[in-house]
Amino acid sequence: MTEPSITCPKCLRTSYNINDVKHQYCGACHEFHDVIRAEFIMNNKTIQVTKKKAMGKMLTYPECANAHIFARMVRATTLSPRNLKLIEELGYKVEVK
Repeated sequence: MTEPSITCPKCLRTSYNINDVKHQYCGACHEFHDVIRAEFIMNNKTIQVTKKKAMGKMLTYPECANAHIFARMVRATTLSPRNLKLIEELGYKVEVK
């Protein structure tokens, strides 16, 4: 039987410490894996959206993880033109699929 283990997505070290596995923590990086993944996603400076006509209006729907994060931040399922402008001002490139 193999021991439970977890590999850090940042430094690629494998830990067999049961607490690291349980909490998805990297002792070498001193960070939780979900924080490491979020930093990776947010460092990608491109967001992808899809424009669809609904209820007689053109709406912009998030397509990638970054776009979904921004939509959650504004507590919406779509991104308004104002939201897209603010996203671009933050240095992100908006790609329309």
